[in-house]
Amino acid sequence: MEQAIAIEHRDYDYTSWYPLSNPLAKQKLEEVLVILNQTDFSYPDFLRAKAFVEALGGDIESSISTLSAATAISPDSLLLWNELGVAYYTLDTSSAKSTMQIVAPTLTKDSTVRWLLPEKIPSLSHWWYPSLLGNYPAYLDKKVTFHLEVPLSHQWLTFKTVTLSDSIIVNVYVNNELIASKPLEETMVWINHVVDLSQWLGQSIQVTVELSVKGNDNNVALSELKLTNGHPCTILNCHAIALAAWKKARLSSKDFTTVLETVEHEQNYEVASSVKALIEYQMKQHIDQDTRLDWQIIESFASDYGIQICPWCGLDMNNAYFRTSNGMLELGNHTAVVLGGLNINTSESKHLVIRLRSKHSVGTGLVTAEVYLDGKPFERYFLDTSSEWQYWHIPVDGARLHMMLIAVRFDQNSELEIDWIALSKN
Repeated sequence: MEQAIAIEHRDYDYTSWYPLSNPLAKQKLEEVLVILNQTDFSYPDFLRAKAFVEALGGDIESSISTLSAATAISPDSLLLWNELGVAYYTLDTSSAKSTMQIVAPTLTKDSTVRWLLPEKIPSLSHWWYPSLLGNYPAYLDKKVTFHLEVPLSHQWLTFKTVTLSDSIIVNVYVNNELIASKPLEETMVWINHVVDLSQWLGQSIQVTVELSVKGNDNNVALSELKLTNGHPCTILNCHAIALAAWKKARLSSKDFTTVLETVEHEQNYEVASSVKALIEYQMKQHIDQDTRLDWQIIESFASDYGIQICPWCGLDMNNAYFRTSNGMLELGNHTAVVLGGLNINTSESKHLVIRLRSKHSVGTGLVTAEVYLDGKPFERYFLDTSSEWQYWHIPVDGARLHMMLIAVRFDQNSELEIDWIALSKN
């Protein structure tokens, strides 16, 4: 492998995953891959070497699959998570990725609703995926029709759907003929859809996407209509997955000096360069949120003043409860509270930041937040709960925050703890 890299006069560095171009270098890589394919892949180091060779040979998708297998064997390896992030990032920045946004006539109206919900990732070659949240404009149209000419290079129609309360059937029609139908039972999650339009390459067609739902249920939405060339990162949020892989390495900027000095002292410069790439990226992306100094605390729950059970949310008022204790707000299961009378200046802020966690590690839950700014219709956001402290960033676009609603629902008996709410300028 070193010979192949040297032919192109490149450094032997695991942080550089872009393909080699020299034909002789590629031939050397193929010889190495033949040898590696005969090794015992129960050892993560062999898988790591194989993934690097695959990436240098231009097969970054196989590299991701190989590194995913390696992290399953050795989930505590900082290097493996780092390099899986590098592989996803390399795939995401590939020039092969290309999408075309579809502006359907019925979706051009302004929408004041964005739904932040878990996103279901489509299965791809046993790749590793984190639990992701998707924050997409929720177009509440149950049926959209648009005309398009299917390009020779973009024959895949992709879109996302969500239902908050009931099962739906997603139907796709071309020229009024049903070509795809998919029933969905999952609620409160963005579902990705991919439809093959290669049969109509170069043709002008009429496409209809219909969300068939029982009764008059309006809690369904359609979003992100696109034509793509089939590149994985036109369907997956590869950037967010790379970021999640780097977070799994569990390093923050505070760890950088100690770790780097240790590996350099051991003269393991390959590891040092990999760690350095990881930390520099983390610092650039502001992953280490615990050290942020630009947050202005606006609510620390020293008392329950201004907090009340939501009177219009249709909950069982006898079982819903909240309390403030030790500077924290605790919400019981199936409880919604209103934080009223805020009247806080948000003109120079971009986000609300809420520090929160579920009190117990068992079960899963969903937190809902509604933000009322400048007397405008509220924005609604969702977050999966975790027993680890989370920092929930909610966009704010207005001059004054008047009121917030926070609700939680667990599948098992638990409580939600909120430490504080802050404003951030970033």
